[in-house]
Amino acid sequence: MSKVHRISLFLLLLVAGMFLPFLSSAQSDQTVHVIPVEQTVERGLEAFLDRAIDTAVEQGADHILLEMDTPGGAVNAATNIVGKIQETEVPITTFVLGENYGAISAGAYIALYTDNIFMQPGAQIGNASVIDGAGNAADQKVAQNWATEMRTAAQSSDHDRPPDIAEEMVNPDKPISLSADEAVNNGYAEGKVDNREEVLAKLDLADAEIVEQEITFFETLTRWITHPAMISVLLAVGAVA
Repeated sequence: MSKVHRISLFLLLLVAGMFLPFLSSAQSDQTVHVIPVEQTVERGLEAFLDRAIDTAVEQGADHILLEMDTPGGAVNAATNIVGKIQETEVPITTFVLGENYGAISAGAYIALYTDNIFMQPGAQIGNASVIDGAGNAADQKVAQNWATEMRTAAQSSDHDRPPDIAEEMVNPDKPISLSADEAVNNGYAEGKVDNREEVLAKLDLADAEIVEQEITFFETLTRWITHPAMISVLLAVGAVA
């Protein structure tokens, strides 16, 4: 190799080395805000999600990831949460965890309105029968209305989820739940994954910066106060007083 070629090669490598940091940063300039959806769905969770989603949007998030593990809860809170999801232009994905509950009842309803659903092995989605505050099955009219809501939720995305399955999740006699494999096979989930990293890889966001949205003390206090069990206790104390 001539001296001129060696100098040219050196200059080329030098220039490439100068631009390499910029290329690396360009690959990781996306941000994903991770928001936990845990425990009972109630007005406190609604307030937390409302604030967390607003924060993600204001900070320029490219994607929002809801990490869900809930037994369900109040229909009105779930409906309001869905309204927030629908008005948010940032893509939202649900990652259903298999640790305790998965995406049960109102959780399934919320998840169906997000852009994608991924599930851990052992997770489940469904079992959305309606019960009243005393734990009894709701009357037929309420159950039918909720079945319609679930069918609408299944058809809300571009994934063509079979609405009949969503309706069977509300069946008062034997509400169904889908395992991770069943959800994937029936079009109710885009994939079965072991962890968050696999979710991000499937979304082409493996190099994205992760922003963990954490619930504040006052939001935790609000969730505790608005929990259905605590409301019942407070009402009982008020009645005694």
